[in-house]
Amino acid sequence: IFIVAVIVVGFDFKNNLQTTKIITSQREVIIKELNSWESFISKQKNYPNAYFQVSSLEYKLGDIAKAKMYVEKGLALDPNSPDGLKLEKFLVGK
Repeated sequence: IFIVAVIVVGFDFKNNLQTTKIITSQREVIIKELNSWESFISKQKNYPNAYFQVSSLEYKLGDIAKAKMYVEKGLALDPNSPDGLKLEKFLVGK
């Protein structure tokens, strides 16, 4: 029984390790994209869609407060943006 348990735990550990690698890789891609959009915003402060993109990426990374802040900045530039309004509505419940 002990040997079977060790095999099962080892198999589960291997699956968890693979899942962790996938999640880490996805997170790195999101962070690179976020950095790119933040760099864009630093040069083009009046482009509301950039703020919506950053908001979405911050949400994906789990930072709801930053996501809300960026959507508000984007809506300040374009209060009637359909994408911005949808994103704001989505984030209100979070």
